[in-house]
Amino acid sequence: MDMQMILSKIEEQFEKQTSLITDNVTKKLSATIDEKLNPLLEENQELKKEISSLKSKLQNLERDIRRNNLIMHGVKETENADVIDLVLKTLNIACEKAGIENWDKWEISDARRLGKATPNKIRPILISVTLAWRKTQMLKNKKSLPQNVYISEDYSKDVLNKRKELKIQQQEEIKQGKQAYIRYDKLIIKEKPSEKRKRSLSKSPKTPHSAESTYAAQTKICKTKKLEQMNRARSNSFSTPTANKQ
Repeated sequence: MDMQMILSKIEEQFEKQTSLITDNVTKKLSATIDEKLNPLLEENQELKKEISSLKSKLQNLERDIRRNNLIMHGVKETENADVIDLVLKTLNIACEKAGIENWDKWEISDARRLGKATPNKIRPILISVTLAWRKTQMLKNKKSLPQNVYISEDYSKDVLNKRKELKIQQQEEIKQGKQAYIRYDKLIIKEKPSEKRKRSLSKSPKTPHSAESTYAAQTKICKTKKLEQMNRARSNSFSTPTANKQ
């Protein structure tokens, strides 16, 4: 019995020492790891910020590059035909229909088909214009383009995917009676202005106590008094007895 008790105490003491050693080693390892990891974590955070900033700058740069671009769809491909001439012809058809000034060749800096040529498929045309306001003018009059031909903004794939997602949300907002439109890759939502009823100006009834009626009455009285005074003066002049001749 004594030996068993001694052994049990030894085992108990051994377990305590093992636990203590484990805790100390764990704490030391944790402190060492934290000491070495913290600079790495801070550096990682700084790198993430720099990457985010660079990504934002690249997106802005790409947006600036595409700012004066248009994508024209539906213009049939013709062999040995200059793409710029095709674009000019198509745009000017819309200009004549819309009653705006025709395009000159210098207003288009570049025009080229996108993608590889494949049978029975019309490739879109990327158009780079020299004047931003002409691009805006054409977008406003795009309904005047020939049948089956349309133009759109030049967006990146990321922006196009984002706009597709926003269109679903836009439709939901419109169903709820709100004004919603997509500007680049942002959805703008506004409350519809409430229709204000036009208040009809009701004419106040003319009462004898109103200022206008009082002024008119006073004017009438003054005129009447003047007429009476004039009549009295005339009657007095006629009724004055003349001196008797002696």
